[in-house]
Amino acid sequence: MPEDPTAGRGPTSGRSRSPLVRRVILPDFIIVSLAPIAENVTYKLATQGRQTWLFPDLGYMLGAGLFIVITFYGIWIHQRDDRKLPPAEAMRDAIAATVVLLYLVLVSWATFFTPGPNRALLPDQLLASLTIVTAVVMAFYFISTAAASKWSPRPPWAGEPAEQAQAETENEQRSSRPGI
Repeated sequence: MPEDPTAGRGPTSGRSRSPLVRRVILPDFIIVSLAPIAENVTYKLATQGRQTWLFPDLGYMLGAGLFIVITFYGIWIHQRDDRKLPPAEAMRDAIAATVVLLYLVLVSWATFFTPGPNRALLPDQLLASLTIVTAVVMAFYFISTAAASKWSPRPPWAGEPAEQAQAETENEQRSSRPGI
């Protein structure tokens, strides 16, 4: 009796997870969950004077750094390799997603996870600055996406032969010339 080639590939299979979940969502969730715990431990050690080399915010510093690296590279690789987007568009998506997600994570850490009795993780000025930076990045993202789709020529992307793209570009140029 022949075996079913789809056996073991159902929703219960371990390989059915999306690459985005494995590369970005799961590691980011772990980092966002464990950083406040590490922050609480390093804060207590640093304020009690046992470890003078520790920064009071070491847990959040390491968590934010790992979060940025994993989110940026994970989304960039996903957009470039899995979705086969052009390199410029994949880079734009990765930058915008990293800035927005980092903003949301920092706001949640500042709101819900502040160790110490009266300690503010992010002062009001820093939070206002992050809001402005996030708004500027999102504005440039949408403007650059619109401008790229309107005015950029179509270069050959992965999988498209360069000769075909060159011929299409030449045909477009010929048809746009008046009197020829």
